[in-house]
Amino acid sequence: MTEDSTSGRQLEIEAKVIRALERRPEIAAPAEFAARVARAMPAKVHSRGASRPMFGRVAGYLAVAAMMAVLLALAWRHPAALEAGRGFVFAVELLLVAQLLAVGLWLGIKSDNQG
Repeated sequence: MTEDSTSGRQLEIEAKVIRALERRPEIAAPAEFAARVARAMPAKVHSRGASRPMFGRVAGYLAVAAMMAVLLALAWRHPAALEAGRGFVFAVELLLVAQLLAVGLWLGIKSDNQG
């Protein structure tokens, strides 16, 4: 008999716990709560937002200009390098063209992400 009463009491306790867990809590905030929080916040600091510096983009454009200048100087000083298709000057020109492509791609991706 004690086992039946113990198991009955345990089932009753479990039912109470389940009812308590399934009940939604009452959430209430005072009417002036938002105003109090707003008063407690520090004053807004105005940021420069849209006029932030873009040093990477500027450096990329300067690098493109410098590589173009070097390519033009090499082509002007050593026109036979392109015709021969081999040699140190031709290798430097190919390296500069590859770097130009990489920087141009990077600048294109950067402008797509920001605008």
